[in-house]
Amino acid sequence: MKTEIKGTLAKLLATENLLVEHKNVETAAFDVANRVLTLPMWEASNTVYNMLVGHEVGHALFTPAEGLEDLPCPKSFLNVTEDARIEKLMKRKFPGLGKDFYQGYQQLNDRDFFSIENRNLMKLSLIDRINLHYKIGAYAVMPFTDSELPLRDAVEGVETFQDAIDAAIDIFRFMKEEIEKKKEEMEIQGNATIPGASGDQGEGEEETEDDNDTDDYDKDPDGGAYDEPPRPEEEIANDFQDEMDYLSPEEQLEKVETQDSFNGKMENLKARGAQEVTYVNLPSVPLDTIIVDNKVIWDKAEQLWNDTGEDFHEIDLKFNEFCKRTRKDVNYLVKEFECRKAASTYARTSSSKTGVIDTSKLHNYKIAEDIFKRVTKTTDGKNHGLIFLLDWSGSMSREISDTVYQLINLCQFCKKVDIPFDVYTFTSDGGYYCSNEEPWDYPELDHKAGELWIEDRFRLCNLLTSKGNKQDFQRQCRNLYRVAYYYEGYYYGIYGEVKSVPRPPHFLGLGGTPLNEGLVCVNALIPEWKAAHNVEKTHLVVLTDGEANCMGYGHERTNYVDRVYCNAIRWGTCIRDRKTGRYYSEIKNGNVSLTQTLIRIIRDHNPGTSVLGFRICQPRNLSMFLRMNDIWSTEKYKREWSKNKSVVITDTSYNELYVIQSNDSSEEVSMEVKEDATKGQIRTAFRKALKKKVNNRRILATFAGQIA
Repeated sequence: MKTEIKGTLAKLLATENLLVEHKNVETAAFDVANRVLTLPMWEASNTVYNMLVGHEVGHALFTPAEGLEDLPCPKSFLNVTEDARIEKLMKRKFPGLGKDFYQGYQQLNDRDFFSIENRNLMKLSLIDRINLHYKIGAYAVMPFTDSELPLRDAVEGVETFQDAIDAAIDIFRFMKEEIEKKKEEMEIQGNATIPGASGDQGEGEEETEDDNDTDDYDKDPDGGAYDEPPRPEEEIANDFQDEMDYLSPEEQLEKVETQDSFNGKMENLKARGAQEVTYVNLPSVPLDTIIVDNKVIWDKAEQLWNDTGEDFHEIDLKFNEFCKRTRKDVNYLVKEFECRKAASTYARTSSSKTGVIDTSKLHNYKIAEDIFKRVTKTTDGKNHGLIFLLDWSGSMSREISDTVYQLINLCQFCKKVDIPFDVYTFTSDGGYYCSNEEPWDYPELDHKAGELWIEDRFRLCNLLTSKGNKQDFQRQCRNLYRVAYYYEGYYYGIYGEVKSVPRPPHFLGLGGTPLNEGLVCVNALIPEWKAAHNVEKTHLVVLTDGEANCMGYGHERTNYVDRVYCNAIRWGTCIRDRKTGRYYSEIKNGNVSLTQTLIRIIRDHNPGTSVLGFRICQPRNLSMFLRMNDIWSTEKYKREWSKNKSVVITDTSYNELYVIQSNDSSEEVSMEVKEDATKGQIRTAFRKALKKKVNNRRILATFAGQIA
């Protein structure tokens, strides 16, 4: 939570949609060219965290990507002057950061991050003292000579990046000249003649006995020498510190000792045991390639059926009977929708006085004060549209007929109330399922490293659409009914060896369950779809019987071959949406957890979009399904499931998730009784059939309420 908050703080300070990454790195860094701010996973106080984030954002705002080549001074010198400049500009732009910089550096200095405790500050190099002056100088006064003060003050006056470069060059040249002066002085002193320096004795000089004698305390009575008495630890530490106070002239002109110490000790702030985070972006989706047009599908299907001489006479008669039988359910949906829409309209209606006398009420002036005309205003509602995402996987073979029949009902309802809609199936490998015919050609998609991976064989097939007239829609429903009717008999073994039942086209074969890929593509489709249909509020309806296949992301293995591979999504993956600037880090795996995250992304990325789910579930699998979705308070749902054979869940990423018991989603309600059944048996069968119909309508009514 803290890393997400600080990442948001960084983007707010930068006033742009930066890429903020929290990783197990030693120090913070900013990629000026790619606009990526990398922050370590720090265990620091809130003040220090704000200070460090503010510092890195300062580089993001004010440090250019160019101008760092061919510098006549070390980059470490420029880092000092540039740090002073960007921190000054950040405190000027955001005055509240001043306190964080002051207290943050104070807290780090108290922990000796600059390694200056018990040191002679005057023995530090000039660039080190300038660095400390602009970081901790407010409460630790740095000593400067008169000749050094103009250089220190020049750093305070830098405003542009070029000013920072010029100040760094001036400091470097000054230090270089001072070092050369000291070298010359040492050479002069070394060449000077010093009496006795050569070891020869001058005339009249005699070597005295005391010159070679040691002190008395160094001798023992036998003529030997005592060991030197042990020195205090503080004195030894001071000698060691004195050695550290001196850098060679070459080192003083190459490095900033205090900043190197600071960078090294920043590693102590890294969070222990923090898990490495993998950042993955939403991909750019080639919708023109992935979406297969409705007309292309059914034109090719009918052409294949005509070429093979398939006879659909009996199946089409069943389709006509189906439409007549379900007309009541469709009309019920329309009535429910109109009632709820009228209630919504009434709630948006307001009445007010106009100030003009209503002459038809003048006769009431003695008994009523309200004799003025009134005006009623009704706020316009929003235009709605539906996108259906239908699971076209092999596991749906036993449920696909009932699901398609229910889907046709919903689309007939939308067509009646003039709501735009489109039905897409998500599938992969479907072309290899039904026959040996060649599947459609699958062009290779552009896979990029660090983006969610969409398989080349993935497609969204548009089976039903509101575009076109009534005859076109009837044709689509009829063809889809033909396909669903085949799969119904295929699963239940109704057809046996009968060869006359027409088979679906090979490209409508059932395949895998790429639900996550479908959600990624629909997320990119919704803005275009809303604009094309002039829709203000979109409902995405997902119909499936199981969990998604695992989805991966692009990973570049440059050490092996220059190619992007698909890598599995595991715990520690964070998906980021560049449009909204949001990060989604609660991903545990590439299927169920990723599905919930992608639904949240759709709702955040497309305001005004609700996501509804229809989940077909085996009777005994409800508890497992709830646990997979992190729902542990299951008692109320179990009671509702036992009573109604369905349940409406509101504890997931879906706005509403309708879980329907397997084989209980069909619109057809039959009442089977024996020929010699008693009145009690007939009554029981009637109640069961009525209850099933009520449950079905209950789900439809809830759905209609969402649309209204």
